[in-house]
Amino acid sequence: NESGVYMHTQFYFRKAMQETYDQPGISKAIYHEYGIPASAARPNSPPGNQWIPPIENENNGQGPYPFSIAKAKSTLEAHGWSEVGGVMTCQDPSKCGTGIKQGQKLALTFVYSTGVAATTAMWQTYKSDASQAGIDINLVGQSFNTIVGEAAPCAPMGPKCNVQVFAYGGWAFDGPGFEPTGEPLFATGAGSNAGNYSDPKMDQLITATHTDSAMSTFDQYATYGARQLPFIWNPDNYTIQAVSSKLHNVTFSPIFTLYPEYWYFTK
Repeated sequence: NESGVYMHTQFYFRKAMQETYDQPGISKAIYHEYGIPASAARPNSPPGNQWIPPIENENNGQGPYPFSIAKAKSTLEAHGWSEVGGVMTCQDPSKCGTGIKQGQKLALTFVYSTGVAATTAMWQTYKSDASQAGIDINLVGQSFNTIVGEAAPCAPMGPKCNVQVFAYGGWAFDGPGFEPTGEPLFATGAGSNAGNYSDPKMDQLITATHTDSAMSTFDQYATYGARQLPFIWNPDNYTIQAVSSKLHNVTFSPIFTLYPEYWYFTK
């Protein structure tokens, strides 16, 4: 699996958002150590698998942008922002970036998928940590189906897009393509690229994974993804599925398929 958040913004801001994400702390406090950091476009689990490039293992699996409130504030300040009344405010539009006006506050509408208590706790923790760096997050909980419907037509800076962040889950590399190539996630115009991420070099690297089987090709793609942050990475958490000893023929598949027609009970 790979977990992350789709977000329309400039790279430096994605970096600051990642730096306010305490993946180790959330994994420990909320998932009780049943979670590991995500840091690139290829899954960090299971640890030591052939798909993990060295950059993903940096900072205990957090990759090149580990949790640091101080670094997040420094990142924003270097791009024309300063804290006013506890919220980062653009002071120099030439540094803040296209479309950002002087005096604009760094306030975000952050839509997340409801229904799982741990997920809600995770985003509440993130909101609290981000506020320490002057990032004001307004959490809005919605159903998964509602968010998918909103995200599909949402183009960056477009009239149908009044949400800055969509957080509604991750991606499972469970078919039809089992190799973590990334074409449905980050290729320009791809069906599952709900974040509308588009980068010519990323497209080139993704295409290369279909024409070259060398592991170095996959490493280049994943390494670029780790540095570019097409997602804001959040922890991959494990789940436990308990089965009664009286229920037989239950098997667990890596592609999440269940066959209850073969199950049966005994007294």
